[in-house]
Amino acid sequence: MPTFQQYMAYQVQLVIVPGLHISLGIFLRLYQEFEAAVQDLDLKVQAYLHTLVLGEPASREEIMADPHLQPFQQYVDAIDEVQGYKVQADELDRTIEEQEDELAFLAYQNEQVDDDMAEVVFQESASMVADIVKRRDILRKKEEDLLSKVSVKPGKGPLAKELEPVMKNFNVRREMYHSRTFVGNHVNKMLHDKPIEELTSSVVKKMGTLCEKNDFPLYIIQLGKEVARKHEKRFKLFAKCHKGYSHGGRMEESQTDQLEHDIKDFMSEYRTDSKTVSIKMHLLEDHVVPCLRKWGFGLGFLAEQGIEETHAQFNLLSQSTRSIANPVERLKSTLKSHLVKVSPDHTGTIPEPVKRKIV
Repeated sequence: MPTFQQYMAYQVQLVIVPGLHISLGIFLRLYQEFEAAVQDLDLKVQAYLHTLVLGEPASREEIMADPHLQPFQQYVDAIDEVQGYKVQADELDRTIEEQEDELAFLAYQNEQVDDDMAEVVFQESASMVADIVKRRDILRKKEEDLLSKVSVKPGKGPLAKELEPVMKNFNVRREMYHSRTFVGNHVNKMLHDKPIEELTSSVVKKMGTLCEKNDFPLYIIQLGKEVARKHEKRFKLFAKCHKGYSHGGRMEESQTDQLEHDIKDFMSEYRTDSKTVSIKMHLLEDHVVPCLRKWGFGLGFLAEQGIEETHAQFNLLSQSTRSIANPVERLKSTLKSHLVKVSPDHTGTIPEPVKRKIV
């Protein structure tokens, strides 16, 4: 009798890799990383505006007249208050430095004489420095909290706001549950060259619009182009993998070999900037190709997509039977409609009983 380990090793070979969930998980991860990179660009634009407003106060109204920079309005309005906290805290830093030098001198004097009065003076000076440090820390915290409060939020900057409208052009939207994930049909729509190019190039186009009216430094513009290039390549490499395994047709040896090559290309590119991979990427890299070689068909035929499609078919069929009051008759009518659709040859017939051989 096989051991538990032997039994499990054998059973794992019979498990079909969940292709749909691999695509959903990896696409969501790639999109979230792209979204985070675009948010970082928004924050760099915000930091540049901060520097610009402080260096050229007269340019504030001209900058904020640009409608594309309106997401930064609250931040720019708070710059004066933030700067006030910073100036006060910097002044206290200088005071603290002077007082610490004085404390060092008092400590040196106390070593030369045995005087209770000198010790009292030292303790009072130390207490005064501690109070100044506390006041300085409060001002720094106010500065930090205010900047955090008025800073542009994820997805609200002029660059990040462009992403979801692009997806809506392809009838794709993120769900409001499960970390705002995508559904399978939406992933299929986005993993084509045109949607990928429009999604990633939206950053470059928006950056160009911002630069037409504002003298942005060259490094920010170059960062935008680099983000678009890097993530377009990632999406396109994964799209080739997705198309290679997510269909329901027969897999020839040459097709499986090509998919294995495409997966290696994608994972190699992903690892150039990422230190970790997700469990879905592990499944893609180590288990998809062996599964396809064993069974000879795409994961669209083997995995859970067929069941998901059946759900959709039953939901559609139930719309035509929902007027039937009796729930049993309603279900019976739905099942009959499904039978007619998938196997019309068996409609209305009763299979002959199989005669048993009696020895």
